[in-house]
Amino acid sequence: MTVTDYSLLPTRVLGAVATETGAVYQHLTKTHGEKVHVILTPQPRIGEMLKILEEIPTAKLEAVTVIPAPADLVHSTTLAEWLRGGTPTDAAQAIKTAQIEEMRADGSTYWKARANYMDAQDAQDLYGEWTAQTFDALEGMLGDLRAADKIHIHTDGDNTAPIPTRTPFDVAAHLIQSSKVPTITIATVLNDARHKSIWGENTDRATTSQWVEAIQQAPHSGLILHADADQSVAFRKVVMHRFTPRKEAGDLFVFADDYLIGVINFYYQFAIPGGDATPKAWESCRIHVKYTYGAYTTNGLNLTKFVTILSCLKPLAVMASTPKSRIYTNLHKGIRTTNRTRHPEAKQMRGVMEFETRHKEKDGTYRLSYAYDWDTGKFKGKTPQELWVKHVTQWVSAQNTHNSQSNTKRSSGRRRRGRKK
Repeated sequence: MTVTDYSLLPTRVLGAVATETGAVYQHLTKTHGEKVHVILTPQPRIGEMLKILEEIPTAKLEAVTVIPAPADLVHSTTLAEWLRGGTPTDAAQAIKTAQIEEMRADGSTYWKARANYMDAQDAQDLYGEWTAQTFDALEGMLGDLRAADKIHIHTDGDNTAPIPTRTPFDVAAHLIQSSKVPTITIATVLNDARHKSIWGENTDRATTSQWVEAIQQAPHSGLILHADADQSVAFRKVVMHRFTPRKEAGDLFVFADDYLIGVINFYYQFAIPGGDATPKAWESCRIHVKYTYGAYTTNGLNLTKFVTILSCLKPLAVMASTPKSRIYTNLHKGIRTTNRTRHPEAKQMRGVMEFETRHKEKDGTYRLSYAYDWDTGKFKGKTPQELWVKHVTQWVSAQNTHNSQSNTKRSSGRRRRGRKK
């Protein structure tokens, strides 16, 4: 694999990590077989880990390797207890014991007092309900993998006294190189302060360049970097210029029954705030919909509004993009569009997108901004065919019924008689 490959996708939010895990899997399996080995370092929370792994069919997971950090104590302990066949009660007690040992190892008076307080609490009251729910979730999704011995937690020391490894990058790099099936590595690159708080003082810290170099040496691998704020910006400065869209906009033509019924213009340049932009600037950026047009109909059907609804579907934004601009549809959370109208509201947008801002111009017109989130929008999971049935077919049917009733209905009022002169 090379740095310019679609498999290398930087991201900072969990939803994008999960989405891109599926995208990377689809990309790798086109040429390297269907089985994959997923490596997570450090270990995400168990709920996050399950959301990431559900993007890959369970039967296609050759192995899952977790490289936990000291800060992952609760979740790594729970996963370890589940893997060895323990019960939720065992996991609750193990978490309590591990946390007390960690507090007392600190040596300070404060943490010693906290450890004594926790020691007096019942483990079931502290963690019983959570471990029971977590065990159910793990069993439901990864039970078959555990039975096949395909889930591994990499630690130093023996099974009775495991400790987090001090060389997590070296472990992951070795797994990437030695794996006989494609690997998908989901790694986190942290700044110095965050690295010490997650991994501890004596753990080697890997840089973005090291991850890029490691993944370049494994042509059958994919990498998803989950970076801290400053590392995220640094990563984009190093790599993202390779993904600059070759064209700023893409027109998507909408056909129904071989007739062109509309066009959508996606403008991808607005989704790129620049190499020096802050993470907050990246999070506020969206794919811009410059315009939507619908064909004119004689029966009053508003195809422009229907086409505007279609512009909210993420697969269509992906479809209109080029391979190099497609990455931006996965980095951002939705679309934005602007309208210039004589009225303080654009009726076409009513019930479609969320209103953002309104600015009155000197000529009395309004500049309106509307946005749509792909994860929470009302059209999430809908297909163009389903939306056609709801917003076009049913509307036409209702109009025909109304017109039929109007034509057959007789007048019930008295006829006016002409006045005799």
